[in-house]
Amino acid sequence: MSQRREISEDGRELLFDHGAPYFTVTNPDVLSVVTEWESRGLVAEWKSNFGSFDCFTNKIVNTEHQVLVTIIILFVLHFFLLHLMVLLFVYLHGFILIIS
Repeated sequence: MSQRREISEDGRELLFDHGAPYFTVTNPDVLSVVTEWESRGLVAEWKSNFGSFDCFTNKIVNTEHQVLVTIIILFVLHFFLLHLMVLLFVYLHGFILIIS
């Protein structure tokens, strides 16, 4: 997990966090390690907003409202690609493989 600092053209300090977006723990042994990390300040729950740099407006924008839209777009793209792969398979092989 890493972060970097940069100074913008107007002199403001910018902090970029490139750490893991999230992780979950279900194993009790791993949970004890993560709890120890948390007590040492190595990991923490993110409670601030998420942002994104808009290269067209040259501004950092809040992306909280964009999360659902992104999830929907990714789902539609996944659905489209899956069907495209099936159509390509049928076109190349002339049949649909049914696995039961």
